[in-house]
Amino acid sequence: MNPTELAAALINQSVIDLADQSLDLGLAGEQRWFRADVARGIELKEGKPSVDRENGVIYGYSVLTKGPALGHGLDIDDTTLGQVVELGNQAKIGIKARFDHPNASNTSMGTFLGRTKNFRQVGDRVIGDLYLSESAKEAPQGDLYTYVLGLAERDPQAFGASIVFEGKSEFQLEEDGTRKKDAQGKPLPALARIEKLLASDIVDEPAANAGGLFSQEHSLASKITAFLNRWA
Repeated sequence: MNPTELAAALINQSVIDLADQSLDLGLAGEQRWFRADVARGIELKEGKPSVDRENGVIYGYSVLTKGPALGHGLDIDDTTLGQVVELGNQAKIGIKARFDHPNASNTSMGTFLGRTKNFRQVGDRVIGDLYLSESAKEAPQGDLYTYVLGLAERDPQAFGASIVFEGKSEFQLEEDGTRKKDAQGKPLPALARIEKLLASDIVDEPAANAGGLFSQEHSLASKITAFLNRWA
């Protein structure tokens, strides 16, 4: 490598390092949008999922379950579930549902499936009814309407959904105001508090892969995608 090539390589590496450090700072900040982990399953009636093909309705699919909010270090508790039910039912036309989550590398254009209505809490989860739109039959990806109905019928326990919401975190505190800790002395995860319910998106098996968007990879490309998803 001659001196000119070496200088160019050093400059390029410096730019990459600076971008990497800036993204780290951005990713450490307070988030605006969150995605819950994938909730799976559809309520069964007489051993079968309640799917109305004639009218395009999937009844009682799992919207949200107690547990972690994917990749955010937040937990979902009963208060969070109650907020989803309240906010979901406040929307007169229902909450939009898309096929998979849009992100910095994938827009939501052409992924609209329909609207989720009739949110209710059953045990440790929230369920709702998905009313599919006729427009989903003409999606650029193909007939998402028929595909999603078939997925619900054939494999209801694997049928997955993940909500997108605006909110904030709330620390779990002891009576003296200090953070609660687990048996190993580590602070318990903060709890998700939902201020606006944006969507309840249907995800298939690849989209549910926790090693995807919110994986723990430290590559510059993965950081750029995560940064744009958080702040764009």
